[in-house]
Amino acid sequence: MEKFHLLGHSWGGVYAQVYAQKHPEKIQSLFLCSPGSGTGDAWKKTEKEVMQFNKSVTTRGEWCKMGWNSLMGALGSNKAYQSLFTQVVNNYHEGHQVAMAEQATDFSKITSEPINKTRKNILKYPELEKMQNPGFPILITFGSNDIYGKSKQLTVERYPDATTVIVPSSGHMPWLHNPGFFKEVISGFYDCGDQTTESLQSINQYDLLNKLKEQQNAPGMQYQIIKDSEILFEYADGFASIESGDPVTPQTRFNMFSTTKTFTAVAILQLEEKGLLSLDDKLEKYLPDLSELKGVSIQDLLSHQSGLKNPIPLKWIHLQEEEDSFDYKTWTQQIISENEKPKNNPGEVFRYTNVGYLILGEIIESVSGMAYEDYIRQEIIHKIPDIDYLDFDIPESGYASGYQPRGFMSLLLGFMIDKQKHLNKTNKDYFSFNPFYLNGKSYGGLISNQSSLNAFLQTLMEEESSILGSESKSKMFQDHQTKDGKPTGMGLGWFTGKLNDQRYFCHAGGGGGYYCEIRIYPELKISSVLMMNRSGMKDERLLDKLDETFIP
Repeated sequence: MEKFHLLGHSWGGVYAQVYAQKHPEKIQSLFLCSPGSGTGDAWKKTEKEVMQFNKSVTTRGEWCKMGWNSLMGALGSNKAYQSLFTQVVNNYHEGHQVAMAEQATDFSKITSEPINKTRKNILKYPELEKMQNPGFPILITFGSNDIYGKSKQLTVERYPDATTVIVPSSGHMPWLHNPGFFKEVISGFYDCGDQTTESLQSINQYDLLNKLKEQQNAPGMQYQIIKDSEILFEYADGFASIESGDPVTPQTRFNMFSTTKTFTAVAILQLEEKGLLSLDDKLEKYLPDLSELKGVSIQDLLSHQSGLKNPIPLKWIHLQEEEDSFDYKTWTQQIISENEKPKNNPGEVFRYTNVGYLILGEIIESVSGMAYEDYIRQEIIHKIPDIDYLDFDIPESGYASGYQPRGFMSLLLGFMIDKQKHLNKTNKDYFSFNPFYLNGKSYGGLISNQSSLNAFLQTLMEEESSILGSESKSKMFQDHQTKDGKPTGMGLGWFTGKLNDQRYFCHAGGGGGYYCEIRIYPELKISSVLMMNRSGMKDERLLDKLDETFIP
């Protein structure tokens, strides 16, 4: 046999890498499925992470028994290793519906001698080298909830030309946990007869997202794109918490920050539908104390043409433990008072401002007679089907920690917030944020995940939407101009743009520890969401790159 396709899983993935590096001339393709990260020190990292994983999914009694069986196996007991590996594979299936599990539970033929010998050889073997342009295609797959942590990046970096795919809803054995998706991946890679365009698209999209996550220096990332409530593609990978090793899953919750403004805009338009206000109303009608803002309308605030300043809001946060005693009303009134005097007359220029949306929150409370967050819950969130989590409160579980990559921006951040109060040194790469709330809910206070935000976007686009009528949506999704006819790139609460000549409306949300983008393509009934737990300071339009494949 001159050449052959080589596949290796877990430990076998290490053997496959060793063979491919020694005999590249014999390899037609290399498929590494949840492979160990390498030899020597890399293997030590893999072993440590596998131990941490097993400890996290077992009881104290099971963990102690595993430790005992590991020791006795190292001393030569076959039965100890047979018991150990039975428990290990059960751990790998934790949280997954397993197809054909009976094929993976017979360990009666395991013996200790080859296991112990192989482990010693792996530890002594020279470090595996980086393979640039190997002359054959390489596919690397990991489960979205695989047993490895950071060590898997060692494998990815070793093969820069490889295609890397994260298999969703899967652990260490993706062919059992998500067999349908796994089949698509290998069909596309091996150019099988039942290969589909969709399978190749999925592989390419996962590769794109993995590279984007690395480029963006994001510990964890979610992405989901939906058409007519059907998922076209979704991705969840990385760490919700670097410290604990908790992975990002499709259910992980992130701070939304300024994407909350789209909810504020919907609330204002709802109140107009109810006849409780008009977009043309001047602010003094509802907030007479705003003497400096006479002549400014509600529509001016929604479209960011009020002339108000936009002070940097990064320091407008308080710790989770301060929430019960924090006085939102006093703080809001103080910020509005300090920034009430506009820099321009209304309608003259477009200037993005968080202060304007603080004022809109006050108007919602004044007109509805409800606290802002209660109105949003009752009139918007509770009317959206299939919500997993969408709220202003930090959830008790499944919440991603926020991170700031070390570097110039982390130094700059130290001048904008109380660094000792809000930041911790996680490792050489990141600072972590202590859990916090924004001081103003109407400009950025919501917390959610990809599926819940897409549920909001899809509900909003429905012809008979439960949250907003057609006439109001026409107003909201209309390009606005300044008084002298200059385009602003803004609707009411939404920015505008085009991708592949398709019109879209979007909003980004960024701040300390988190970044988020949401988008809708009204004519296509497509919506998309991107969330990550690293700081963001501007609208990066990353969805332009991620959505492109799905937008005709």
